[in-house]
Amino acid sequence: MVGWSLALVGVLVGAVQGGLTRVVVPKIGNERSIYAGLGLYTLGMVLFAFATQSWMMFAFLVPYCLGGICGPSLQSVIAGHVPANQQGELQERSPAL
Repeated sequence: MVGWSLALVGVLVGAVQGGLTRVVVPKIGNERSIYAGLGLYTLGMVLFAFATQSWMMFAFLVPYCLGGICGPSLQSVIAGHVPANQQGELQERSPAL
């Protein structure tokens, strides 16, 4: 069951990072992407807390993984506040989202 859940997470995260982000961010902008992504992460975590069946965990992975749309937007906003000569240092210290 753990293997199946990790496989689903991999597929969902890949879909979000590989396709959904490049569609959503240009349409709604960085700020709204950040709020939407953090909201989806929060919703996913709250739903995880109330899961009583294993199938619920699989279903609740969807909003949680969709929250990944906030990662590139956060990095973009943060990078806009750092001088060009410090961009590499910023990216080096940023945690992987």
